[in-house]
Amino acid sequence: MTTIVRGSTILWILAWCLWSVASLAHAGATTADKGLLTVDVADASENAPIPYASVYVHNHLDQEITVQQIGKSGRFEAPLAPDWYDVFVTAAGFTPVSRVVSIRSGQTIRYAPRLRADLEHMER
Repeated sequence: MTTIVRGSTILWILAWCLWSVASLAHAGATTADKGLLTVDVADASENAPIPYASVYVHNHLDQEITVQQIGKSGRFEAPLAPDWYDVFVTAAGFTPVSRVVSIRSGQTIRYAPRLRADLEHMER
């Protein structure tokens, strides 16, 4: 009876180890298949980061959509599956900008939009 318990315990531990390794391998493959989009938003006249800007990212099939308000740093980062993406950046008091970027597996794409003050629509 003791031999059966030891044998089943060893099999259970072995199965758990194999499952853990397989899970880690799957998670690593998913991350490795993605690229990274980095967006640094700054003021065009002073080149200072614009806090609390918003970034909207979507691919051509609208399957991957990211909307995020940036914190004080003016930086946005997102891991994305390989594809073409529209990146739209806006901030209160500034003219919005957009750009199309191509994300490839394992590649980091840096986009550094410089927003201009929207004088036409500012309060008078």
